Amino acid sequence: MTGPPRAPLVGARVAAAAEGLARAGVEMPRLEAQLLVAHVLGWSRLQVMTRPEACIGEQQAAELDRLVAARRRRAPLAYLTGRREFHGLDLSVGPGVLAPRPETELLVDLALDEAHRRGAVRLADVCTGSGCVAVALAAGLPEARILATDISHVALARAARNAAEQGVADRVCLVRGHLALPVRPGWVEILVANPPYVPSTAAAALQSEVACYEPWVALDGGAVGLAVLEDLALGARRALKPGGLFASEIGFDQGAAAVSALRHAGFTNPDIVRDLAGLDRVVTGRA
Repeated sequence: MTGPPRAPLVGARVAAAAEGLARAGVEMPRLEAQLLVAHVLGWSRLQVMTRPEACIGEQQAAELDRLVAARRRRAPLAYLTGRREFHGLDLSVGPGVLAPRPETELLVDLALDEAHRRGAVRLADVCTGSGCVAVALAAGLPEARILATDISHVALARAARNAAEQGVADRVCLVRGHLALPVRPGWVEILVANPPYVPSTAAAALQSEVACYEPWVALDGGAVGLAVLEDLALGARRALKPGGLFASEIGFDQGAAAVSALRHAGFTNPDIVRDLAGLDRVVTGRA
């Protein structure tokens, strides 16, 4: 006489999920399989790795199957789990808003260094999206106030959730508006931005996770990728106090053109900061 079917084990489900993700071309299938299993169980990844003989319930197994199938269709992992780590913070993410990227942490580091150096307490984050930059700045600068702008109601709602979850909602003011227009002239000492900078012609070359799921309005930088930056630089110059710092994320090959855009807008000493891979990542200038 046979007994009831045995519940699936964590280790076996990780292996099966990793195999399916690998067949779909996911770059780090085992890591992502572990993260998906951790998500459905409410565990950490370490728990998944150290408890392979634990059982997964029937409903949890069904949810895992659904998530793996969606990831095989190249839905972004962050959209499936609803979370993304950024600058040491566990943030909420979801459809309609770009998932925070590790390279954007450089923008936060530059702003934090500048704020600590000059004692800045008024900052602006333009094109805030999920609010990752604004929230990280507020978390790192307990005395500062951050004005965060975006044109998307969906993005601002997500940013508000992240500010509340991280306990900084009282110091992050979210305003709907175009680029730096909501910032009062001469009000901020530091203005940072992660604007759209993908050339319109590059859409076909984007990963499926980006091209098919993330909002194109948050990516499209016009014909050569700098249309938004050129507009933004003029507004940032107006919003900053004399000597204030403007820093904007850019594409890996846009350094020279971005410097020219800032110089045209009236910034002094425009410069490029490169990431750990040696690629153009942030353009900076002084008002």
